[in-house]
Amino acid sequence: MSTSLHDQAIGFLHKGEYQKVINVVTKNIYKQTAATPESILYGNFILSDALFAMAKHDEAQEIIEKSIVHPAVQSNWGMKNKLFRKLQYYVTRLHPKIVEIRPWMPLPNFNFMNASLYLKQDNMSLVSFIRATNYTKKDRKEVRNDVWNRIVSRNFVYIYDYYFRILFHKEIEDYSIWPRNSQSPVLGYEDPRVIYHNNTYYFTATSLECNRMIRPCIVLCKLDSSWNITTTVQLQCQHMNDMQKNWLPFVDPSTNKLLVIYRMSPFIINEINMETGGYTERVNIEMPHIHFPTVRGSTSPIQFENGWLFVVHFVNYDDPSEDIYYSKFVWMSKDFIPKKISATFSLEHKGIEYISGLAIWKDMLYVAYNTHDTQSKLSRLSVDAMKTRLKWYDIMTGKQI
Repeated sequence: MSTSLHDQAIGFLHKGEYQKVINVVTKNIYKQTAATPESILYGNFILSDALFAMAKHDEAQEIIEKSIVHPAVQSNWGMKNKLFRKLQYYVTRLHPKIVEIRPWMPLPNFNFMNASLYLKQDNMSLVSFIRATNYTKKDRKEVRNDVWNRIVSRNFVYIYDYYFRILFHKEIEDYSIWPRNSQSPVLGYEDPRVIYHNNTYYFTATSLECNRMIRPCIVLCKLDSSWNITTTVQLQCQHMNDMQKNWLPFVDPSTNKLLVIYRMSPFIINEINMETGGYTERVNIEMPHIHFPTVRGSTSPIQFENGWLFVVHFVNYDDPSEDIYYSKFVWMSKDFIPKKISATFSLEHKGIEYISGLAIWKDMLYVAYNTHDTQSKLSRLSVDAMKTRLKWYDIMTGKQI
């Protein structure tokens, strides 16, 4: 990875001759005939240091943001750690108003996590489907509070007003009948993402009870007026043997059809048959290697500025204390083409901070997330703060907008 040109640039960097660093990287390293992706990325790291030293922070951040999820970084342990050390100087902390999502009634040995959100327009309330799990984390390991050492998930509906006050709460009972694998070590529905369609509530979720291989798949659950599950169907996709997770469901208002963002790279959106679980591919776009190859879905898209806004994340698994989650907003056009991506941000915590719910209410952005995989929270900040405090980049070029 390191060449004589890299060594030359580092030498200029140590001497404080920053313009010479820029010249070596942009005029020599970038234009080498045999330059590998690793060589260019290493040059980017040196260049970002020079730009940072020159107080050109926006330009330095642009380079780091373009490099974060590049495949060459993700496959090289040393380069990845170097990048994550640099990234910590650029992560934007949004510091929203936060409340902890706590069970209304005691749930011994269960923790709330991964709440999804839906703004019900007719009575102006915030509907949240929340998962409760029976494990805690200790020394990066799951401690399961179950005599058979199973992970058990229970699901709840909570309805909030504008000020986070609870208007209604209930555990969602499962009355659906469908073939389940009784040997699965994980029971129940994980990561429920709320959907409102034709005056009926649904949610998608991850399940390990769907197949013989005990491999995660996605199911669609339909609820009745008493907030209980009446039917469950397994959703189909292009690669059924893959582990299915982090699908992002939303309803297309132009067709009244349920869509899911199935993959990030290539960017694939499927239309779902809500009765059978079958699919029709609606969008399939090759994405550049600047941002999308290793990001994963976080929140369902919501309508925003004549398009759609959602959150994605990527993870540093190499920190000795705890996995570190990093998040970004993505804006796609009304015809489902990703256009803009935000700078990396966190809400309040360096570590496991998984964002699972998103809604906009009266120019305020509501964000649900969990920390440490054991604690669920609901936060609020102004839409204007989100737009102005975060830098935004063109997805295709990586250039700041």
